[in-house]
Amino acid sequence: MPGERRRNVSNNQRHAHPGSKVPSTAPSPVKRTVSETSQRSQRNYSITSQKPKNMDKTKPTHVGHGRTKTQPPPETKKVEEPVPVHERNGNNNSELEVEVAMDDNTVQAKEASSSDMENNNSETVQQKEDDDKKSESDEKWAEKAPEEYNIKSFNDKILEYSEVFETDKFNNVNEDFPVEDLISFVNVISGTIDEFKQQSQDSQRQLEELCSKMKHVKENIHYSITKRQMELSPEEEIQSIEQRELTEKLAKLNAEVARANAELSEAIRLSVETERTATAAQVYAQRAKDEAQQIEEEIELKRNHEAKKKVEEARKMEEAIQKQEEEERMIEQAKQDKEAEWKRKESGYVEKSAVWEKWPTFEIVLENGDVGCVVRASPGHFSPDNVQLEPVSQLNCNLTYGPQEELVSSILRLSPTTENDKLDVPVYICVPFTLSRTSAHSREPFIKAEINGRWSDLETREVTFDHHKEAKFAQAELKTFAKFAVMTRLKRDYITFSKRTAKIASSYDQRVTLTVPKETFKSREHVLLQVQPVDSTTIHELQQKKPECKHILTSSPIIKIAWEGADIVKPITVTIPCPPNPAKARKIAQMRKMKEDKMKQARPVIVTYDEEQEKKRLLEEKKKKYQQQQEEAMNELEEKKVQTKWYMGDYAHTDDDENDLLYLLTQSSNGKWTVLENIHIHQIKLDLLQFDMTKPLDSFMVLRTRMNTPDDTVALMANVISEFLSQRFAQVLVKQRSDDPYDTLISVVPANKALKTSKEMAAKGYIEGPDPSPVINLNEGDHIEIAFRGNICDTTNRPPLFVYNSNIVSELEVYLSEVDKYLQKNFRVYRGKIQIYRCYCDVKDKKAKRQMSVAEDIAQSAIAEKIKQHLCDIPINIPKYNLESSPVPVKAPVTIVNDSDPINENLMRYLAVEMGEEWRRLAQILNVSRARMQAILRNIQISDGTEEDARYEMLMSWLKKMPKAVDKVSTLNGALMRCGRDDLTEEIQKRNKEFRMQHIH
Repeated sequence: MPGERRRNVSNNQRHAHPGSKVPSTAPSPVKRTVSETSQRSQRNYSITSQKPKNMDKTKPTHVGHGRTKTQPPPETKKVEEPVPVHERNGNNNSELEVEVAMDDNTVQAKEASSSDMENNNSETVQQKEDDDKKSESDEKWAEKAPEEYNIKSFNDKILEYSEVFETDKFNNVNEDFPVEDLISFVNVISGTIDEFKQQSQDSQRQLEELCSKMKHVKENIHYSITKRQMELSPEEEIQSIEQRELTEKLAKLNAEVARANAELSEAIRLSVETERTATAAQVYAQRAKDEAQQIEEEIELKRNHEAKKKVEEARKMEEAIQKQEEEERMIEQAKQDKEAEWKRKESGYVEKSAVWEKWPTFEIVLENGDVGCVVRASPGHFSPDNVQLEPVSQLNCNLTYGPQEELVSSILRLSPTTENDKLDVPVYICVPFTLSRTSAHSREPFIKAEINGRWSDLETREVTFDHHKEAKFAQAELKTFAKFAVMTRLKRDYITFSKRTAKIASSYDQRVTLTVPKETFKSREHVLLQVQPVDSTTIHELQQKKPECKHILTSSPIIKIAWEGADIVKPITVTIPCPPNPAKARKIAQMRKMKEDKMKQARPVIVTYDEEQEKKRLLEEKKKKYQQQQEEAMNELEEKKVQTKWYMGDYAHTDDDENDLLYLLTQSSNGKWTVLENIHIHQIKLDLLQFDMTKPLDSFMVLRTRMNTPDDTVALMANVISEFLSQRFAQVLVKQRSDDPYDTLISVVPANKALKTSKEMAAKGYIEGPDPSPVINLNEGDHIEIAFRGNICDTTNRPPLFVYNSNIVSELEVYLSEVDKYLQKNFRVYRGKIQIYRCYCDVKDKKAKRQMSVAEDIAQSAIAEKIKQHLCDIPINIPKYNLESSPVPVKAPVTIVNDSDPINENLMRYLAVEMGEEWRRLAQILNVSRARMQAILRNIQISDGTEEDARYEMLMSWLKKMPKAVDKVSTLNGALMRCGRDDLTEEIQKRNKEFRMQHIH
């Protein structure tokens, strides 16, 4: 209808009235919903629902079948009497439902009662007008809404706000972020959203009231139609025209109401969505406000953090500068201390005016009466009563040995006797040590002390005392109580090179020199020089024991140099000694001997002064000529390398070959030796070599070999020499005391001291015992373990362990005994073996380049693999002094009564006297058991019987076990014949005949 706004009908809410019938030609019952506006002109009433004025006026209103109208709807007519509601069909969308059953009876009933329905409808319209007047005051907001609030302007504002937030002003968050603008803008948005939310809530409330009123109208219509239908007579068959019109108009009304209800539902949905959108917008606005506040806090926090960071950086920069200055000062101080220490080392720790020389000395004696050490201390700060000195076993302390280091004194522990566990002032300890004259030529003593769980070297010098002139002492400064011992190492030369020319000689051998040209080093260079000798005895042993060293003739000492830097601008001239070729040395020695013999045999001749001067001149010319010829020969040998004596495709290596080759070898970091190529070695003298070193060499040597030496075996020979020098060759001596063979002394000594040690043991009474063991290889400080095999054991409770040292007595005293006295009965002694084992730790190479800490080093040593290596077995015997003689077994009396043959005790005694060594064979033939034979022999030995008694006992044992029914004569004769004693067989036959003759008569 014109001016009415239609709503869509919800098709989901249709219910059939119970009891209604629908003909097949009529449409199916349809659920209709009352719309905003419905007019009935023929009944003179209309139901009008105005559109809320806050809605958009430009939106078209659906009327009838798609026609649009923009004019307002007509006024609603009043109905005087309200109609009560008897039925209500509820639904989820609060829509009114009208169900109409279209059949012939219903149409006739409606036409008959049309007049009554007009009255009821009038009353319904009147009630609706009253309700509209009552809600006029509530609808005033809709009339003002088009002027005060516009949804389009709201949408435009929202779009503008979105565009503002897309600008770079709010997207780029930095120190200049407009926080205050953001807060103000968010407040404006919040106000707009709150206004929209209020408008949405008012619209929703008005829509709900409209829905309620439309529902009330629907119920009145439904009630009126139902009542009229019930009043119609069922006999009426003809439907009036008025009733048909009423039905058609009712159907149209239901359709309009349905469309209005649909549009109302859509409006409600839009209202709900609008409210949800407003709520979400408010949440987003609040979130944006919180984020703006958070951004402001973060910017403030960042600003504070930057300020703190700048302050911290400034402080760190200042600390770094101070640390750098402190490090520079420490480096300079360390450099000065190092220079001072190096100067002390170069001077051999000799001070011009040593303070300790005037200090008093305190001699501390051990329990055995030997001098443990001598202490120099400041007067008034040390008392020997407050300290205690005691020896420590090597098994109870983990003494570490460096390369080529040897122990030459006992390990001592200096400890306090009072509660004070620290020394008041540092003291100087002087420890006695033993060192042979040969070793003293190439080795030097030093004191090693255990400080903080680690053995460290102390600055040491040799001193002597007037009251101990026969002993040598090693002196070092000790600042705390600790364990200490004296050890020896290869002599060290501490050398300092400057930019000037220098020539340095070794303190071990003056022939070992380093000639440094000017400007060889860019700065001061500190060098540590060591010389390890290689004597002719070592070379001879290698030639005899090692087949790979058969081509070696002589060798120079091994030179070890520790460089502080690694830059050499100019080559350094190195001079080292090397023994000459043995063939050439023998030839020269022979010539010298012949010359000496000739000089001895020369007769004294009287010569004049002129003759004497002429002889001197000739002798000098001859000497010069000889030297010139020798130099030419050497040069020719170096240039041509003449090879002689070709035999069967190989050069002879006989002892009279004076030609040889020289090789320079160097040792790498992994311990392997390699040959240096393109190095020219000059032989400036018979036993002196010289070459130029162009790069720093840590360890090098020169080998003199035969002419036919393969090049690939030279490095192998150097490796064998180096390994041979690191080993110690020893022998095991086992000696027993002559008056008590069970008291045994086991000593491990160097092979070259075995004879001397054996004499010393004999002087102590240990004379008896086996021969020395074969030569075995050991290392300094190895643990030697003793074990026993056979019928020998040790009765002492001491651990069968001791430590081997080349310069200290390494021995163990044991008291032997048998394991079982009933074993080895056939021997006059108890036999066994002493097994010698070497126990050491195999520490793998540390591959880490960084320097390990003390804790890591101790942990590395703790996890080292322990290896037990068998060295040799030494047989040993002890006498059977403690053997208790077994009692003589008591024999039961045996009486043989035999009247059937002459085999009796008399015949057994006769055979025992006549038989010889064949009696053992006879025992086997007569089946006498082996155990019985051993028992017979044992009993005879215990009772001091003779072999005749043993033969008699054997025959009696055979006789006692023979049954009576067996022919003993024939058995015994057969056994004797098999043993070759036919004479005894004839004697038995003769006695058998005589026995028969006597018993017959």
